[in-house]
Amino acid sequence: MTIKQALIKAIQLLKEKTPHLDAELLLSHILNKPKEYFYAHGEKELSPILYKKFINLINKRADQNTPIAYLTGEKYFFGIKFKINNNVLVPRPETELMVEEALNIHNKNKHVLIADIGTGSGCIIISLAKNIKRASTKFIGVDISKSTLDVAKENGKKNKKISFLQGDLLSPVIHLMNPGLSSLRSESQDDRYKKIKTLIITANLPYLTTLQVKNSPSVQSEPKLALISGYDGLKHYKQLFTQTKQLLRFYNGKIYILCEIDPSQTTKIKKLAQNELSELKYRIKKDLSGKNRFFILTLAS
Repeated sequence: MTIKQALIKAIQLLKEKTPHLDAELLLSHILNKPKEYFYAHGEKELSPILYKKFINLINKRADQNTPIAYLTGEKYFFGIKFKINNNVLVPRPETELMVEEALNIHNKNKHVLIADIGTGSGCIIISLAKNIKRASTKFIGVDISKSTLDVAKENGKKNKKISFLQGDLLSPVIHLMNPGLSSLRSESQDDRYKKIKTLIITANLPYLTTLQVKNSPSVQSEPKLALISGYDGLKHYKQLFTQTKQLLRFYNGKIYILCEIDPSQTTKIKKLAQNELSELKYRIKKDLSGKNRFFILTLAS
């Protein structure tokens, strides 16, 4: 079986997916070669072992709609390669806009702490830490799932600027920043966070309903814990806003909250924020397809 014949067979098996692209990506993974290699060496024989591995991946993609990132174990985000498994969501291109927005906000403020809530693979906080050179900026990634946090820690192990914490949404951040809990922390921890004047919260939290997930074949392989959020898809954002109100009891700086949402939630999340928080400003940022994708809050205590 030649490389060219293997690709033709894979494309036939994939049928209604994105057959050419998927076949190229998976063969590139198996051979550890760029796709240009296939067309320069199409007549090269593929060993039976490699062919079997390739077709096994193709069948998983064709029959189970398994995301390419789960099959290859990796995904590029913001120009960085991340390890991915089925404990975390596959990073989406539109979420890169959240990173860009957070960078813009960061560059206009000083003494910044960036907290990525529901960090998943760590793609947001790691991308921010890699692109921010200011030594005074602090970085935290939070997730409630230990198995998920393990993936983030693995991806971030080369970046010593990030603290990965297990906890329920904003709870670990509140614990670190609350002066009333200083006796529970080391002196170095206290010094590290007491000078923070600007808190940037990035939150790509679950925002789908059970029905939306059921009707979306593309997400069936992804962890439901990271997708579903109550009857209206806003359960986690409501909790985040409630915790933010708790934070404002002792924190006197500025807070920016960047929330990724489903476009249909635009009106509901505005009302939710207004009910939970006061003295807020908000704006909506669209994704590259022109849909409302990010709800961005600004708060001053």
